[in-house]
Amino acid sequence: SANLLYGITDDLSVMISYPFQSNFNSQYTYEGFTYDEDDSIGLGDMSIMLKYQLPKIEKINLHTALVAGLEFPTGFTNEKDKDGYRLSADHQPGSGSWDPLMGIAISKNFKSEKLEDLSLHSNILYKLSNQGSQNTIVGDIVNFNLAANYIIDQEKPNKFQKIFPKEILGQETRWSLVSEVNSMWQEKVTYDGIKDDAHGGLLINWMNGVKLAIEDKIILGFLAGFPLINDLNGVRPEAGFNLIGTVGFIF
Repeated sequence: SANLLYGITDDLSVMISYPFQSNFNSQYTYEGFTYDEDDSIGLGDMSIMLKYQLPKIEKINLHTALVAGLEFPTGFTNEKDKDGYRLSADHQPGSGSWDPLMGIAISKNFKSEKLEDLSLHSNILYKLSNQGSQNTIVGDIVNFNLAANYIIDQEKPNKFQKIFPKEILGQETRWSLVSEVNSMWQEKVTYDGIKDDAHGGLLINWMNGVKLAIEDKIILGFLAGFPLINDLNGVRPEAGFNLIGTVGFIF
């Protein structure tokens, strides 16, 4: 996905996200038979969100922000299988629906000398799904995440200094160790008013990795992990190993 965050004021930001979906070897089972639907590749639904920073709670060094926005039906909804038939709506890159988004984000920085390089972050985002293409509601989605971020202080003697260099090609660096629990619950898909019991469920992944800031202008991230909870509805393949890479630019 391509993401843009712009600070309108010190307290208000606008976030734009535009995903590109690549789903390979999709299948579905009906009355005991499994059908191959081939690949589904294309642009997903763009979302625009506003993030408003509430006053900081100084006593406990806590930051809170409210998030609200809308997901637009900009994604592809006419992808076809190898036989030329249109893929089911839940296997399309886009949903074809206008979906409100709302949530809250909380961050805490520690003040004590031993924990001053550690911060905790959490957020919850709820997507209210409406009817889209093919008379289908892909289901409400709740994302809830918790992350710990530890900044490696290059000025203090520590065991990480030999692993994470202070400079790369003459550019100053700042390293962070990251551990995240990323969770998603999705409601069952509804086709023409009928819920499909083989969709939706709960998936919780545990991700660990590093983030690298170069001259505080370029931010690189790499995380790897696996599912802690894989409670999906119906007969579904198990979720497997996860890799996430990010590249960010500050301008």
